Amino acid sequence: MLSAIILAASALAIPFESSPAPERPAASAPAMMLETSFEFAEREGSYQLNALLFDLSAGTRASTPIASCKRIDIASFEESAFGTPVSCDGVSFFFDVRDGAVLVDAASPQPPIALRRLSPGRVFVNGMPLLIEASR
Repeated sequence: MLSAIILAASALAIPFESSPAPERPAASAPAMMLETSFEFAEREGSYQLNALLFDLSAGTRASTPIASCKRIDIASFEESAFGTPVSCDGVSFFFDVRDGAVLVDAASPQPPIALRRLSPGRVFVNGMPLLIEASR
């Protein structure tokens, strides 16, 4: 009986091969690291709302004018995925990542403003990891 169990167990055993280890793909490039923020530049009688985009990987900074404002409000108690939204003359502006680009979008009919197109691959925006896929 014991020999029959051993014979049955040996038939179920998985044979081991000494095949070479699979080749691993070469290490990919380090992920791009971006930080976004808004700034209000004071002008006579108004403010200039600018979107700042810092590329921590390359050590660069870009500033894009977004709107001219008479009244501003920093929504300090709100948080979005990509930073703190701001209000300019009652219109809320916020950062977003869509269609392979970092955008400033507004709660208005105006189209979003693209700050930077992103290459396919890994990217961190304000610490949030994203995978940008190649367009189809």
